[in-house]
Amino acid sequence: MLPLISVLTYMRNAIQLGRKRWAIESFFKTIKHRFGLHRFGQSTKLGVYRWLILSLLAQPAVGVCLSLSSLD
Repeated sequence: MLPLISVLTYMRNAIQLGRKRWAIESFFKTIKHRFGLHRFGQSTKLGVYRWLILSLLAQPAVGVCLSLSSLD
């Protein structure tokens, strides 16, 4: 059986990761609606281009969010 401190540390880390993921998920939802991906998805050529651009922008955006959160 795990010590209580270990379990509490694990739970705290899980909560922090969940908060970061929630911020990223809400960011993607907002961007999806602004680019119109919620309507087009990958079923049209324009939708594929939009999805590609969003995917290419996601990595740097996540990097900036993580670097800003590490400053806190």
